[in-house]
Amino acid sequence: MQKASWFTHFAKKTAQLSGRPAIFGLALGTILVWLVTGPLFDFSNT
Repeated sequence: MQKASWFTHFAKKTAQLSGRPAIFGLALGTILVWLVTGPLFDFSNT
């Protein structure tokens, strides 16, 4: 059997972590903060 590459390990670990409820909550929280503060900064790109 062939040994998995570093990318395969990285991709599997990333998929495991991104599927956790805490990570989803963090992403949702980031979006909510952006939605609330966006109008304050006129949704500036800078």
